[in-house]
Amino acid sequence: MRDQEAKKRQLQEENDVLLSIGKEGKEGDKLFKEHQKLSDKESEVKRNIILEELEVTKRNRGYNKFLADLLKDRLRTVAFPEGWTHMEAGSDRGVVMELKSPDGRIFRSAFASVKDPLYDLNAIDNFALRAENTIEKVNKLNHNGIWTAS
Repeated sequence: MRDQEAKKRQLQEENDVLLSIGKEGKEGDKLFKEHQKLSDKESEVKRNIILEELEVTKRNRGYNKFLADLLKDRLRTVAFPEGWTHMEAGSDRGVVMELKSPDGRIFRSAFASVKDPLYDLNAIDNFALRAENTIEKVNKLNHNGIWTAS
C-alpha cells in the first residue's frame, strides 16, 4: 500500500516537473537546464557507485557475474521488439551475451574483462549498443511501422 502511494507521489512529482519544463520562454528553458544538471549529477553519482562496487568486487570471484548483472540491468532499458530474448552470464574470463531472434537465430558475443572497472563498465555500455544494433540490423522497420524479420 505504501509502495503504491509512493509511486503515485513520484509520478505526480515527475508530471509536475515535465509540465514546468514544458513551459515556453525563458522560464521553461531555465527549468530544463536545472533539471538536466540534476539528472547529470544523479547519473554521475550512480556511475561512481557502480565503479566503486566493481573496484571492491574485482578482488572476488564474482566480478564477471557482477558485470553480467550490470549488462542485464542496462539491457532492461533497451526496447526489445516482441519475440526477442536475451541472456547474460559471467564466465571465468569475462561476460557472455546471447540474443535470440523471434525466428530462433542466436547471436552470441563475449568479452574478456580486464579487471579495470572503468574499461569493463564501458564494455558493458558498448555491448548494450551492440545488442541494439544487432536487433536493428535483423529487423527492418517497414512503411507501416511494423517490425518484420528480414
